[in-house]
Amino acid sequence: MPTVFQLAMCLGQFPDLMQELSTVQLTIFVEVMTRYIPIIELSSPRTSTATVPPLPHHIRDLLVQEVGLTPKHVNDLWSALGAMLLAEPQFAAPASSVDHGLSDRAPHYKLGAKVITPPVRACFQPECPERGKPLGGHKKHYMATLYTRQRGTLPVQVFSLYCRGCHTTYRPDYFVRNASAPDAVRQYYPDAMPPYVEASEYSFVECKLIDLFRNQMCISHASGDVVARIYNMGLSDILDARPLSAETVWHAFYLHALLLDCRRRSDVLHLPHHGLHADRLLAALKARNLRMAGVGQPMWAHACDECEKWYPPDPNKPGSTWERLSACVMDGVTVGHPRCNDTLCTNSLRSPRDRFCPQHQRLNSICAVTGCNLSSEDNMRTCRTPEHRQYEEDKREEGKAFFRLKKRIDTRLAASALRGLSDDTARETGEEVLDVEDVLDDEVVPSRVAAATNGRPASNQPTESAARGKGKAKKTTMPIKGSLGRRWTHNEQLMFRPCGVVISRATFYESEGMHNALVCCAFL
Repeated sequence: MPTVFQLAMCLGQFPDLMQELSTVQLTIFVEVMTRYIPIIELSSPRTSTATVPPLPHHIRDLLVQEVGLTPKHVNDLWSALGAMLLAEPQFAAPASSVDHGLSDRAPHYKLGAKVITPPVRACFQPECPERGKPLGGHKKHYMATLYTRQRGTLPVQVFSLYCRGCHTTYRPDYFVRNASAPDAVRQYYPDAMPPYVEASEYSFVECKLIDLFRNQMCISHASGDVVARIYNMGLSDILDARPLSAETVWHAFYLHALLLDCRRRSDVLHLPHHGLHADRLLAALKARNLRMAGVGQPMWAHACDECEKWYPPDPNKPGSTWERLSACVMDGVTVGHPRCNDTLCTNSLRSPRDRFCPQHQRLNSICAVTGCNLSSEDNMRTCRTPEHRQYEEDKREEGKAFFRLKKRIDTRLAASALRGLSDDTARETGEEVLDVEDVLDDEVVPSRVAAATNGRPASNQPTESAARGKGKAKKTTMPIKGSLGRRWTHNEQLMFRPCGVVISRATFYESEGMHNALVCCAFL
């Protein structure tokens, strides 16, 4: 690797170049040329004895644009440094090696591989008596973890600044006044998107990496846990680095989405300063979703010739005016998510694992069978009524892997028998010949099985008494209905113009029908 003295001696041959060349231009030139050295070596004639082969014209023209020098200065720079670059292609240390070295050694000196600071150095609050003065009070710093897309996981040193005049704390991506007050509010910088998002106090995520998270969730439908595993196994190349968690992925994803939403509307994001990070985002996310269900879509006020028609006044009707016809289509996409088990409840769950929202948590202690108001006992979700308890035991047995495998085999046997029906038999019984498993609530449709077996059990299908004798799940005779697990929403309803522009959306919690409009009144 050449020394500074050698660089100075080589560049000293071109005094006019020395006066124009900056350190940034020199760095860019070296970085670009190290990538194109193989082209220069392969394009030079084998019989050439020149120490420095001529610079190809297309590479020279590219360097003129990238470095910002004249063609003559680019040729002079290549003549000065070409021999060094050809002799040592690794002219400068790559950024990855610097990151690895700092990640190992910098924490021992209470430093990080990178420093994250607030984007301001002076207070800009209008009513502050020290407005415009450098921020010099209470410069606090601590160690945290930064997750990046190209550089992996890095230990970083985070700085926060404080203004004594207005008691404002400036963080890397937001500022807060009177941070110790219980009603303190975080206000994010309005100028531009921060390069890093504070997913938690000790976890920062690069915005470019969050864009990758969004694409993974949108295209491959990856969960937060899967996204975190992919990053830890594929992008984080430091063995002892702090692993990325699914919680951090979701916090960064939602915060980044809110920042993008505010930026599109030229608004400023305000969040509570105290409390859990997940709870801090709830109010802002709810307001955003309600806005998108109404007039918040970017093209909500869209109009074109495909979705809107104008009719001129009818000359046969005196006083008639222009008439406007605007059309839209509403349809649902079956993308369900966990919801409260209480009928017609639209409240959000505290966690996707919950069965009831916070307002209906008392129903967790009530029997899960529909219409029963007795308390659930014995760490079960049903009361001590024998039929209700048997219903829960059967459902729990059906959830076991062996029982599901047995039902799948039985269903395939029944489907095979149905395939053997002739067309005349199918017409007489009024049933269709199935090509796939016909399952309704985890049970084969009884009428179709009877048609296939003439009312008798299939020869290879165990009877119910045999199943009971082997200790398998028993079928209760009473038509009991209940909800032992989580309930899911029916669909996501979209309203869009005939030209394809989406103008509104909402969640249908029950079946898709007109009566559901009462629940989705915000949608209408």
